[in-house]
Amino acid sequence: MPNKFHSSTRGLDSSTALEFVTALRTATDIRGVATAFTAYQASESVCKLFDKICLIYEGRMVYFGPSDLARQYFIHLGFEPANRQTTPDFLVAVTDPEARKVREGFENRAPRTADDFARKFLESDVATINERDMDSYRKDFIGKGDLAKAYSRQVKDEHAKTARKGSPYIVSVPMQTRAVIVRRFQILKGNIAPQAAQIL
Repeated sequence: MPNKFHSSTRGLDSSTALEFVTALRTATDIRGVATAFTAYQASESVCKLFDKICLIYEGRMVYFGPSDLARQYFIHLGFEPANRQTTPDFLVAVTDPEARKVREGFENRAPRTADDFARKFLESDVATINERDMDSYRKDFIGKGDLAKAYSRQVKDEHAKTARKGSPYIVSVPMQTRAVIVRRFQILKGNIAPQAAQIL
């Protein structure tokens, strides 16, 4: 059966993948939104662009927390990264019984199955930090009617008066068309020499 789960960076070289993820990070920061991204193999540079990492092992969540703590978390559990192994490769290796390397002295303590990993995570300090973050979010945002009204007002204010009511787009089709035409002229103006040569 074919795998229907694809990463956005699949087929891209490492440089292009980094540019793509950097653009996502920039858009996320500018818009003030959350972005979820799936990747099987990522470089160290790509990994550093994320605030949090979620690692899934046989359908179980075995880590969800700050990206800069992930490597040390699994080292603390009893696993050893290979020489010069990147954080993403180390995390993937930890979920593979054939690839993970247990540190000396942890042979009988390191988790082995997905259930063991998930149980260890729920007992960890990282899970406690997550619980605190969720409690803080619930306290600040859940059940706050005034915030919901303010959000609705903001959405309404951002919609152009000519945009169709109920449309997810904040500008009308003519406004979008005008923006595309203007952008095209800007591209042509910025690269005028080849265009002039083609005309002549």
